[in-house]
Amino acid sequence: MPFPKPTLTDAALRAWGRDHQRRELPDSHVRGLLARGEPSGNPTFHVRKRLGGTRLRRCLGAYPEMSLKAARAEALRVLAGWGEGRDVLAERKAEQLALVMQTAEPETVRARWRQWREAKDRDWSASYVRQVERIGKAVVLPALGGRVLRATTREDWTSVIVAKRATAPGYAPVVFSIVASFHSYAEALGWLPHLLLPRRRDHVAPSPAARERC
Repeated sequence: MPFPKPTLTDAALRAWGRDHQRRELPDSHVRGLLARGEPSGNPTFHVRKRLGGTRLRRCLGAYPEMSLKAARAEALRVLAGWGEGRDVLAERKAEQLALVMQTAEPETVRARWRQWREAKDRDWSASYVRQVERIGKAVVLPALGGRVLRATTREDWTSVIVAKRATAPGYAPVVFSIVASFHSYAEALGWLPHLLLPRRRDHVAPSPAARERC
């Protein structure tokens, strides 16, 4: 008398334990769904199907985080998608990524400037903190605050400093110095791939000529 084939049940999944041979147990309810034993002791659910000459296979999740009932429902959705020429799991991941990108704070100049200030405030004097805040509000953020920091260019930053030089020549070197400090911190933490300002400020924000005394 032949032995009955093992069936995929919650009891079988709970009793699986560690499986160093990675055995697979197909489901009798959803054709294409199977559980695979893992060395970790938590079986994983997979769905597979052959379409033409292509063999498709996707991992759905691990038991018990994903129940057998949920795995069957997910497998049916994936199989139906394959029948329509769609990859349901890939579409879902793309939607989740788009949602994260919409809700997460972008890596803007404004966000990075604030993170820099929060990290360095304790190391600065009270007068320097006020100076950084003033230059951020009056010079940097109005021009570049909404831009993604990594997407900015040297021309973007030098244009801001040159514009300040046109209205306040004596203040431009201070702006250059603070922006250079911000860029140095950003480059060290990987926010910028390299420093954007020129090493010398002579052409961008030279010190104003000393007044002649009579």
